[in-house]
Amino acid sequence: MATSTAQPPILILDDDAAVLELLSAQIALAGYRAEIFTSPHEAFEALRHQTFAAVISDFRMPEMSGLEFLARVREVQPDALRMLITGVLSTDSLLGSIESGLLHRFIAKPWARIELIAAVESAVQHHHLLEENQRLRAALTRVSDLLNAAQAKVEARSEYLTRSAVTPGDRSRCG
Repeated sequence: MATSTAQPPILILDDDAAVLELLSAQIALAGYRAEIFTSPHEAFEALRHQTFAAVISDFRMPEMSGLEFLARVREVQPDALRMLITGVLSTDSLLGSIESGLLHRFIAKPWARIELIAAVESAVQHHHLLEENQRLRAALTRVSDLLNAAQAKVEARSEYLTRSAVTPGDRSRCG
């Protein structure tokens, strides 16, 4: 079970408040924190100010489709896993969205709680791995910079010693 303070929350967007409450409650029972929205515009505003491990959006909404919303999410938070929850299964458009990278996963309504939690856990783990990868890349860059600086010092010292060294012919004159 996750700790809700250790990970970024899960954003959930659905125009049905009852669905939002159920999704949020199931996610909370698994130890994750969810932020819920009925308006894609309010959800998008939250995305501009807060990092989310995953975004779950309903497919059919009055203001914009879930795919349109997730396309905008990808622009603002490309590392957040994007999931679509839908009662309408149009496999061609869903598979195309997955293949294009717009969508990571879809969850069919009615969903199985275990499937939902597995998807959230996978998203949180993915987010953690991305953060760890970024941390390791930054550390590698720092180490590489230190090694480059040390190598430059060694080369400068070697050049100095080479220029100031006594050549064999010079030794015979010294003694």
